[in-house]
Parts: sequence; structure tokens; C-alpha cells
Amino acid sequence: MKLIYSFFLCLLSTVSLFAADSISVSYDQLYVDNNANVYATTAQGIYKYNKNLVLQYSFEYNKYGAPSSIDLHIPMKVLLYFAAYNKFVVLDNRLAVVREIDINKINEDFNNVLCFSADNNFWMFDNSKQSLIKYNQNLSVIHQYENMNLRMNQFVQIQKMAETNNYLVLSDSATGFYVFDILGNYVTHFPLPGITSYQLIDNLLFYVLDLKLHSIDILTQYNKEYEILFDHTIKDFKISGSRIVLLTDKQIIMKDL
Repeated sequence: MKLIYSFFLCLLSTVSLFAADSISVSYDQLYVDNNANVYATTAQGIYKYNKNLVLQYSFEYNKYGAPSSIDLHIPMKVLLYFAAYNKFVVLDNRLAVVREIDINKINEDFNNVLCFSADNNFWMFDNSKQSLIKYNQNLSVIHQYENMNLRMNQFVQIQKMAETNNYLVLSDSATGFYVFDILGNYVTHFPLPGITSYQLIDNLLFYVLDLKLHSIDILTQYNKEYEILFDHTIKDFKISGSRIVLLTDKQIIMKDL
């Protein structure tokens, strides 16, 4: 954690759009995995680039349309959730389908978000029932926590969730972020409304506000603003090791920090 803080303290200049590495493309969102691979998405598919921005693999959304959520924090697995069909698809590191799961077999009325767990299982949050459930690979319930709205003292509509550093972080764009431990116990909530694009690195959540990079510690809620300015043309960003990846309407740009 100290390395991350020290790293960004050294950044004294703005992010330039004239990077050494860039490609001319048009994408909607960016993702990175722990192996420094870069993933970009459109309404038609997901595209995987290596750390040098060389295209490696692609997966077209021919069957179910565009996914409602994507989980990429485990490098060897890509999870695509298609809410309209209540199905999720697991891809390998070459973006080939290895498994498809019909959530209707679990609950036909599921209104949820989901993500992988570090122990090779997966979490689901049901917005209708306000329940947090952990399943194993055989779709058997490991943990189930009902009436989460009572534990969090408010009704939520979760849009994204991900594990990081032994914590589970759920986000509601209207009310902020909710933190649980990996046993599903509620830890804390910090209000940060309006943030839909962010990145979790260990206990730090990075986001852009007023064209500046910020971070907040998900446990202490210590908030920091960095000396990095973002141009209005930046649609999305991700930090990958010692580099930052930027997405504009026409380019993916990778720059050393």
C-alpha cells in the first residue's frame, strides 16, 4: 500500500495525450488484468491486447448481445454477465468460452450483479431481494445473507461488485460503495455518488472527479487527490503497474507514470 501512495506522490505533471504507445480505435470501456493485459469493449465484442497494445484475441457478442457487466480481475478468467437472458459466460485467457451458466436454474427472478471470488467460486447480489449469495462451481449455496438493506440501513441498487485484497466491494451510483469481508460480513459504507468508472487496487479505489485522479481507502476512507489532470476527451482510464491506460473516442493511449 505504501508503494502505491509513494508512486503517485511522484507524479507532478499532467497526463499528456502524446504518448509513446497508442492505437487508433474506437471503444467504450477499458479493463486491465493483473498480468498487464488491456481489454477494450464495444457493443459488439471484447478485445484483448497485451501490455504493448498488440491485439491478441477477441470475442464477439453474437449470442446474447452486449453484457451488462464484466469481471476481469482474475487474469485466466473473464466473466460476462448478460442480464437480459440471466446468463453468464466464462472465457479463458484466449477469450474462448469454457462455461455458460443459466442463472434461471437458480432463481428465475434474479435481478443481480455478480463477480468471481478468489477461491474459484462466485458472488451474486440480488437487488430485488437485497441478498448477497456466494455459490460454488456446482451452483450450490456456500453463504447467503438476506435483508442486506437492513444491515446497510438503506435499500440499494448495486451495479458493480468485485473482490479486492480479501474484501468485497459493491457500488451503487446513487449512494456510493459498500464493503464486506470475504465471509460476507458488512464492514462499511462510504458515500461517493455519481462514480461509475473506477478501479480497485488493493485497498485503494481510484476514480476521476473534476478531471483529477483521486483515491479513497475503502477501509479508512482516507481520500487523496493526485497531481494528474485528465483531458475532457478521456472516456475511461485504468492503471496497469507503472503505466496508465487512457481511452478517448479515437484512441487507446498508454503512458508511463
